[in-house]
Amino acid sequence: MSVKQGETESLRDYVKRFNAEAVTIPTLQQKVTVLALMTGLKEGTPFRNYLGRKKSTSLIEVLGKANDYIWGEEFDKASNTKRPAAEEKDKEKDRKEDKYRKDKKPDTSNRREENNSVKRGMKATSK
Repeated sequence: MSVKQGETESLRDYVKRFNAEAVTIPTLQQKVTVLALMTGLKEGTPFRNYLGRKKSTSLIEVLGKANDYIWGEEFDKASNTKRPAAEEKDKEKDRKEDKYRKDKKPDTSNRREENNSVKRGMKATSK
């Protein structure tokens, strides 16, 4: 009952630590072990909320579900670290494509203004 999940500790590390302590108890009761695991979880975590809604008394069942949550945590963490790099590559690719696009027309707005002012100047001098 004294094993608690640390503030920044992952679910994987907590379950690993909890199991290391649990195997040292010779007469382990499933219901008490499940309750101890639940109360040791950080408040407000998705896994703790899930266990609070279920009436699980089997440690094997709870550990199986913990593995599902661990996989989800690690998947989210991995995809969040890869996403910014992938987005940056996409932006770089877009910049290169814009630079070398054949159908992109050059900006001629300054030339038009210069041409119009030259034409106006010519009209003013010709009068």
